[in-house]
Amino acid sequence: MTFVDIKDLVQIVFWIFASSITFLTYRNINKSLLSPVNTEYQKRVLENLSVLSNKLFSELKSGTQDYRGHSLQMQPIWKQMQSLYIEDKDSTRENGIDILDINITSEFLFSQNLADEVRYDPFIPNEIREAVTTYLDCRTKVSFDSTVSSLHDTLINIDKIIEANGEVPSSYFEEDINIFLENTYLDYMDNNGFSDEIIEEMNKNIMTQILEYIDSFNPRFNKN
Repeated sequence: MTFVDIKDLVQIVFWIFASSITFLTYRNINKSLLSPVNTEYQKRVLENLSVLSNKLFSELKSGTQDYRGHSLQMQPIWKQMQSLYIEDKDSTRENGIDILDINITSEFLFSQNLADEVRYDPFIPNEIREAVTTYLDCRTKVSFDSTVSSLHDTLINIDKIIEANGEVPSSYFEEDINIFLENTYLDYMDNNGFSDEIIEEMNKNIMTQILEYIDSFNPRFNKN
C-alpha cells in the first residue's frame, strides 16, 4: 500500500468518524429540544386521564352530583308528561308522546357528553379513547331507547287506570308515575346490558386501564 493509499484511507476514516459525530450531536440536540415538548404533552395526558377517571368514579360514589342513583332525574320528564297529557289528553292517548317534546335523563346527557369529550380530546391515548367511547356510545343509545320505552309503558299504564277508574287520580301524577317511570326505565336498562352492577364494573375496568397507563410513567414501576 502506497503513502497516497494510506492517506486516502485515513481521510475516509476521518470523514466517516466526523459524520458519525455530527449525526450523534444533531440527534442529542434534537432530543434535548423535543424533551420539554414531550414532557408537557405527557403532563397533559396524565392530567386529562385523571379528570376522566374522576368523572367515572363520581358516578359510583354516593353523595356526588353525578352519582347514578341520584342522576336519573325522572321528575322533569314525568312533570312534562303530565302537562302534555292534561293539555291534549285525546291526542296523547291516540298518538303517544313525541320524544322530542320530553326531557331526556341525566344519565343520557352524562354518557353522551363524556363520550364526545373523550372522542375529541387529543390527549387521551387511543386505546383508552376506544374503550370509553365504545362503552358510552352504546350506553347512550340504550338510555335513549329505555326512556322512549318507559314513556310508552307509562301511557299504557295510564290507559289501564282510566279504564278501571274512569280517570287518573291526581296522586298518580304526584308520586306513582315517578316510581313507575323510573322502575320501568331501569328495567329496560338492566335487560339491555346496563344494570347498576354492569355499569359499575365497566367504569372500574376503564379506571383500572387508566391507572395502569399512568403507572407506566412511574419510575417505581417502570424498570426500563
